[in-house]
Amino acid sequence: MSGLLPILDELADCQTNLQRAQWLFACPFGILQGHGYRIKEILNDAGFMAGVEYVDLERAALMAVRDAMGNHTPETEDMLSRARIGLRMAVTQ
Repeated sequence: MSGLLPILDELADCQTNLQRAQWLFACPFGILQGHGYRIKEILNDAGFMAGVEYVDLERAALMAVRDAMGNHTPETEDMLSRARIGLRMAVTQ
């Protein structure tokens, strides 16, 4: 145990980028938002730059202006789609 939240310990214990990507896709948005800097540090230490970029883009979307119905703008939706596709591609190549 490293003193991190247990969910962050799980990320730190991942051995492959595929495991890291799976963790990122399953991670609650509140954890991504509240602990993004630590998550990015763990990913950076592992050399998983696609994961770092993904976290940045998901966090940007969480802070983005939404429309009157609470939906992301088309630009934000496009950004999220590209981020998720990019992360998947990074671990399938």
